[in-house]
Amino acid sequence: MNTASGIAVTGAQIFNGLSGDGKDAVEYEKMTLDACLTHPTPFGLFHYHSWSPCILKRFKETSKTQSPGSCREARGCWRNPIQYNEDGWRSRRNFGGMVGMAKDGHPIYGPYNENGELWLCSEHDVCNGRFFKNGSYGYVSTNTHPYMVGCWGPAA
Repeated sequence: MNTASGIAVTGAQIFNGLSGDGKDAVEYEKMTLDACLTHPTPFGLFHYHSWSPCILKRFKETSKTQSPGSCREARGCWRNPIQYNEDGWRSRRNFGGMVGMAKDGHPIYGPYNENGELWLCSEHDVCNGRFFKNGSYGYVSTNTHPYMVGCWGPAA
């Protein structure tokens, strides 16, 4: 899979979970992340590597007029960006909502299963996708690498 795997409902691109050096981007690049867990490429393209609490309009860091500040300055972000993500995500309805669309045309949903709990590894395939009760396939956001889209599914 190349770097860009989809687009978020905010309009920012969704990249895979890897840094340019092939490491976990959320952990390895957190010094460059802002409080919405986005950062730019060397060419200025803002993107996500994982789901973000700023996708929700109610999150305190979301603003249409001011940048969110750095992850270092946001309480809890620097210490544990994934827990920070969970703490900022309020809606558990409808899987936490649709967060984006993958390049293969499948939706990407938020971090919660039908019971309002974080997705377990046993509830999605190796690509972070799953079939839903209506028979459709989509990707789910998880608190473990690859976070959103790990490969093009469905996969075993």
